[in-house]
Amino acid sequence: MDRHIAQGYGQGEGANCKPWLRVQEVPSEGRSRKVHGTKTGRVHHLLSDIEYGYFLILEFSEQVVDIREQFPLFPTEQTIEISSQLGIRYPKFHGTMLPYVLSTDFLVTLQASDGSRKLAARSVKCEDALKPADTLKRTIEKLELGKAIWHARDVSDWKLVTENTMGSTLVTNLVDLH
Repeated sequence: MDRHIAQGYGQGEGANCKPWLRVQEVPSEGRSRKVHGTKTGRVHHLLSDIEYGYFLILEFSEQVVDIREQFPLFPTEQTIEISSQLGIRYPKFHGTMLPYVLSTDFLVTLQASDGSRKLAARSVKCEDALKPADTLKRTIEKLELGKAIWHARDVSDWKLVTENTMGSTLVTNLVDLH
């Protein structure tokens, strides 16, 4: 973790952003890809088809001025305290007591027509991950924790994105255009 931070991963904006997680480091659901972003002028690391579809929507949006994917929520006293307040076990690296670095799929900078800017956090999940299963409770806990951490950081625009909320026709058209 310290080496990643020292190398600038999970930091920066625009062309200078380095995502915390890269496609070569994590398993993905479906296809992972590296895609050149026209808004940022850099390569984005997308871990699934649904992330790719949402990325294309963000690229297409006139309000979006910066896209940061796999953005880390470093474990701090605050994040661990929020977890405790919510009654959620903070994730740890398997077999250790070392806190895991949670990440948000997209941290987006939005610009309003008056020129003001704000941050928006987006978690992207496949609808299948939200169906009743043994892992559903933990998935929901992690989503709730991420949302609460962003709210504590004064980013109140947090949303969950699924393939059903994106619109399949729009995504198909953007994939074809891209």
